[in-house]
Amino acid sequence: GVEKGIPSMIVAASSFDDVVAITGYSVTSGLAFATGTLAYNILVGPINVLVGIAGGTLGGVVMWFTAVWNNPFKRISVFILIVLAASYAARHIHYTGAAAMWALIQGIVANIGWSRGYMTSNPRLATPASKEYAAQIEHVLGVFWKLVQGPLLFGTIGAAMDFSVIPSSTIPKAIAIIAIGLAIRLPMAFVSVMGAGLNNPEKLFVAISWIGKATVQAALGSAAYDYALEQDPVNPDEVRYGLDILTVAVFAILLTAPAGVILIFKLGPKLLTKAEPHKLLADEAAIAAGEISPDGQFELSEHSGRTEDRSRMEEEYMTELEYREESIKHAVDNISKPSDGDGGKARQQWFRKRKANNSADK
Repeated sequence: GVEKGIPSMIVAASSFDDVVAITGYSVTSGLAFATGTLAYNILVGPINVLVGIAGGTLGGVVMWFTAVWNNPFKRISVFILIVLAASYAARHIHYTGAAAMWALIQGIVANIGWSRGYMTSNPRLATPASKEYAAQIEHVLGVFWKLVQGPLLFGTIGAAMDFSVIPSSTIPKAIAIIAIGLAIRLPMAFVSVMGAGLNNPEKLFVAISWIGKATVQAALGSAAYDYALEQDPVNPDEVRYGLDILTVAVFAILLTAPAGVILIFKLGPKLLTKAEPHKLLADEAAIAAGEISPDGQFELSEHSGRTEDRSRMEEEYMTELEYREESIKHAVDNISKPSDGDGGKARQQWFRKRKANNSADK
């Protein structure tokens, strides 16, 4: 499915889905646990969203100062500390949705600034644009998530469940809610990619990939229950409602996450077409050289004299691919090493060395 951009589309859409889910949670939880005036109760949900977007944008802009955070250790540490501080502060004022939104927006804004080179006009503030900054943080946070954050998050929400106090009638209702949600979600996912140039098996795979639910449910599933327990005096009805929400979240994880993973791995090879990496690179080079249009229609009659350009573009794509692989491979090894403060300089040195090696091979 890589040739049609299906994995990239699913990953991008999942980020947007997180924004929608967090926004919906912020609005509805603000109304459910209303304590102030009517105007405040109506606005508390949108306030959560706006605080998260504004704070995340500010945090992302702070990360643009790559000349200050001039090595991977500094960048990763500052990134994590900002998000943690925002999370604790938001929880203290009962703006849990704002914290989740903050973390998501900060990553997006930081990546945009790094890849486009914002603030690079002042070398004291920022180094030249580089995609390796995002790759380093993505790799380290991915390892940290697998080894620490993931087990803690799902272990905590599992420990919060006490089946002895859950009424027996709640579990079937929770499963019914999940089934109804999937019955609407999957057809809508199929319909939403109509007109995107996908065939029916590929549309079906996109729909199947939306079965699994876990991260947002684990992060926010217990928030209502915790909030109800923190009230003085404790309202038994609110505690029961919070426990119902937690039950639905836990069963959504238990039922949909394994099913989604199994179906993706089993049906993916059958529903999608595997593309050869060298063919993808060659097609991208042909598009850049003008030999082929982006929709795949060859135009050799008009561009038959561009073979040299195509070869050059293929070589550039292969070099870029090798650089990215090496950058990610050594991200953890280099995390504590001092930097010269110029990520762009290191990138240029790597490409000069690779070009020299290519010339020697020829």
